[in-house]
Amino acid sequence: MDTFRQKPKPFFLIPLALLALGSCLLGRDAQAETGLPPRPFMGVAPAPPAEGAEPGSPPPAVLGQVLPGGTGAALGLQSGDRIYAVNGELIDDFQDLVQTIGGLEVGQDITVTVFRGEADPFQLTGPLQGRPRETSEAYEVIYGVVDSGPNRLRSIVYRPPGATAETPQPVVYYIQGYTCSSVDYAAVPELTMHQILVTLAEAGYVVYKQEKPGVGDSQGENCADIDFESELAGFRDGLKTLRELPFVDAEQVHIFGHSLGGIQGPLLATEQSVASIMVYGAGIKSWRDYMLDLFGKQALLYGTSEEEALANRDTIQPLIDAWLTTDRSWDDIMADPELQAGIESGLLPIQGDRVFGRNYRFFRGLNRYDLAEAWASIDSHALAMHGSLDIQAIDSSWTDALVEAASTGGGRIAEAVILEGAEHGFVVYDSREELMAAMADGSHSAINPGKRYDERAAQVMLEWLERMGQ
Repeated sequence: MDTFRQKPKPFFLIPLALLALGSCLLGRDAQAETGLPPRPFMGVAPAPPAEGAEPGSPPPAVLGQVLPGGTGAALGLQSGDRIYAVNGELIDDFQDLVQTIGGLEVGQDITVTVFRGEADPFQLTGPLQGRPRETSEAYEVIYGVVDSGPNRLRSIVYRPPGATAETPQPVVYYIQGYTCSSVDYAAVPELTMHQILVTLAEAGYVVYKQEKPGVGDSQGENCADIDFESELAGFRDGLKTLRELPFVDAEQVHIFGHSLGGIQGPLLATEQSVASIMVYGAGIKSWRDYMLDLFGKQALLYGTSEEEALANRDTIQPLIDAWLTTDRSWDDIMADPELQAGIESGLLPIQGDRVFGRNYRFFRGLNRYDLAEAWASIDSHALAMHGSLDIQAIDSSWTDALVEAASTGGGRIAEAVILEGAEHGFVVYDSREELMAAMADGSHSAINPGKRYDERAAQVMLEWLERMGQ
């Protein structure tokens, strides 16, 4: 076998699902048009962690999915392949693969060393490909740029035919969840979220979405290293930008926040009034209290006994409190003898100074916000949607608390809608047992949901938006 180089590298966590797919690529003409250079796209996703893998450990460089149109497909990579090296550099895990590819240039030849089954390793060589742009026959897709502090952020707008300077239309501002995943869906057209946004655009609504720093075509800071305020600032600048689009009705701006995006929505509205906020799978508790619920309540949904769940919560609480409710440095927290039980338990996915793939400061900053107060202080109408099988949101109690807070002061519409059988990613099942079985055997997928795509959330939003426009 050839001699390969082992390189020192910083930890670079890439959450599973969409983030593993890579960055968006534009051609040279598009680059000049949109002001951002192309970035490479591998077009692969990791296989699920092996049984018994250490909690929080990076997924191995074993491919679970190879998407058409990416470098992996062009090279002939297959699901199940293990990537051993790229251009002679050893690849230890999937994050390492993404980091290595991210440091290369589009069009550059790469040589990938692969293990496939029991066969001897072999090499595949070809140019580094790029992702095609989103397109549609029903609406125009506009790629733009938003300047936000040290960052240049990619914006993507769906403009329906009826949206013109003479007839500006309502806009839905989509804000994604906490991961550093791309919202450029050219390579994943069947993704549930893409189907939802397409439905809104085909109904005549302008749709606006925006990448986070360092994600997709965006330039600047690394998403995984920024704090909460920096991310919120990017979305704040996006809100200002979309209001200035000549084909947008600035009085009919509606935020659609998914998961953590449903928490950022009301925070943005405290500074810039919007007509309504629609959220799905969000929350209203402090992040500290939500973290404790993950161990005390969510764990029960995965089959953990109540006794073990409560014991885990008690073990991890001192660490969570030090992390989220103090200003202590991360090194100080990690070195504290009284916190070692929580650290060594593996209950929190800690990698360096990152937890859940984000810098520890990100969630600390989020925890400082009183979300109920934010909802109570704004004048926006509120729609809270919850899937009855949403494990991430745990249970529907957050919708009741949100409606109560958003109803403060009167004069506003605040409603909750429960979608039976829906889970966090808009995939529908007949029962929790069916969902858990699909998660266990790897068939659960928001990227290729097939007939399990739950179109009800889009229909609920369309009905809501129609009412808001009356």
